[in-house]
Amino acid sequence: MYFSLFIYILFVLSLTLFPIPIQKELIMQMQSDQFLKNNYIPFSNMNDQTMITQIGGNILLTLPMGFYIPFLIRKIISYPKIASYGFFIAMTIELLQFTISMLIGVTYRVTDIDDVILNTLGVVVGYLFFRMMRLLIKLPSVS
Repeated sequence: MYFSLFIYILFVLSLTLFPIPIQKELIMQMQSDQFLKNNYIPFSNMNDQTMITQIGGNILLTLPMGFYIPFLIRKIISYPKIASYGFFIAMTIELLQFTISMLIGVTYRVTDIDDVILNTLGVVVGYLFFRMMRLLIKLPSVS
């Protein structure tokens, strides 16, 4: 279980943080082509073309955390508690993207409130699936 969690975390990091542009020429190119804008207003940047990929991608990205968290904590937890874990995870990802962008001087990944909302929802949906799976099959006890 821990090995699969490690692989999952590497996968999430590769999708959300890497590659980090460190070459001066690439950063200067990104600054001149600056089209990435951070979004702090919920669902203001969604349109028909991006809605499915935004919603599906962000929910699917964090859905496995809804399975991993009960195993790591070793007990069944409430939905508000799992939502707070999901929010913390999503905010950590977005704050890392924002911080790295500030350090290199260019927005290389968009900091988006929609991602926080949808990633949090993904963890909650994953936990809902976890709870349903526990009823259907005998998963290892998490108290």
